[in-house]
Amino acid sequence: MSNHHSESDTTPSNYSSLNSDSYSPYSNKRKDHKEEEKFFLEDSITLDPHKNNIYREPITHVKNRSHFENILGSCFGDFDAKLTYNQLLPFYKLKEDANILFDAKCKDYDDIFRELWAVFMNNETLEKIENEKWKDFGFQNSNPRSDLRGGGLISLKQMVHYAKERPIKVKEMVDPKHEFCYAISSVNITYFLFRYYHLSDLLVFEKDWKDICSRIALKTFCTLLENDKTVFDRMHCLLLEDLFEVWLEVRKNLPNVTLLDFHIATDTIKARFRRATEKKVFEDFDTLKLYYHKKKVLIPPILKPTISHR
Repeated sequence: MSNHHSESDTTPSNYSSLNSDSYSPYSNKRKDHKEEEKFFLEDSITLDPHKNNIYREPITHVKNRSHFENILGSCFGDFDAKLTYNQLLPFYKLKEDANILFDAKCKDYDDIFRELWAVFMNNETLEKIENEKWKDFGFQNSNPRSDLRGGGLISLKQMVHYAKERPIKVKEMVDPKHEFCYAISSVNITYFLFRYYHLSDLLVFEKDWKDICSRIALKTFCTLLENDKTVFDRMHCLLLEDLFEVWLEVRKNLPNVTLLDFHIATDTIKARFRRATEKKVFEDFDTLKLYYHKKKVLIPPILKPTISHR
């Protein structure tokens, strides 16, 4: 298996502690960015209190400071959003796992697909992975491997995790009458969270700043992750279930919609999640979940023009 390697990532591929004398994070950067990056990294260092090793915050997180923070941060310190050593450790472990590529030609993951098949088909044995029935579960092809090239191995693992945790709910999702593409929806949620929480090795702040979360949101995520290594999976479950419920509501209120309008539901849950997490700090996932549900709005006004022609 191979990992993505980012031009903008400031952590080596093995995510080990950094030694300032031996590590240069800019060897692959364009020359015109080196001085700019150096400025941002000066205040991104976190020390291991026990070993005096150096860890750096993600450069996308450091660059995401507001103008106010950049002016006053050096005077008052960035106490609210600065990531601690204990928060960076699980973050980089998850980042490493999340960037493992999915090789569609590799047969090593077939047993994971068989676990998913067993949930859908009441423990029926699947001999050959290629099967037309996968399309009923939201895959685009009879070979489900081909739908995971962009989502990475973590997208498959989260898909299986949800199905095994909520088998009754997932069977409702794949009921043809709902026209809900479970597999593709699950992959899209994983991909959204993967980028939103600065986990992708391929993020470049200047290009992707609209897709990543605020400094407060990443601080909350790393705080939750420090105490609960399953929080990324729990967020995936939260958004996937809400996506399904929103889609049912959209179809109920807008009877002429088709799968071509599915973006209404996905845009809605992304807007909800951003609104719930961008500016508020949470100490535990259950509190975040409750706050998320309080912020629900069926269809944000910005999305209504997309269906005004109907």
